[in-house]
Amino acid sequence: MARYFLDENLGRRVGSVLKEAGFNVVTSHDLGLAGRPDVEWISQVAAQDRIIITADANIRLVPAEKAAVIAARARLITVRIGKVATVMNVAVNIVNSQAVLERFIARTDAPWIISLSMPDEQSFKLGRPGKLSRNKLG
Repeated sequence: MARYFLDENLGRRVGSVLKEAGFNVVTSHDLGLAGRPDVEWISQVAAQDRIIITADANIRLVPAEKAAVIAARARLITVRIGKVATVMNVAVNIVNSQAVLERFIARTDAPWIISLSMPDEQSFKLGRPGKLSRNKLG
């Protein structure tokens, strides 16, 4: 099973939901990384062989952060929180998508950034996983 790291933008509640579901997950607060710039902690987390989960989809668009992902051979999953996807819905979607995420992680060499989208409302209610989309790094 993969080991995960939650960026501080997801809050501690997501971490609690994932831990209750059996995920091996630590948060930025657990590691004393809260408030630190992304370029500082990406390499530290990647060195621990953890998959980063963040609500910051712009990491791939910020040159220094993208360079940090590539240099550290990091693996990132981005999620989107908004009107439809509350923090708790996102947490449940991550849990529902665990098997899909684990298969992708096992077969895909780092570095990478993927987006995990919310399924439609009916699929979400049925516990179906979200869709993965790979973001280009080069």
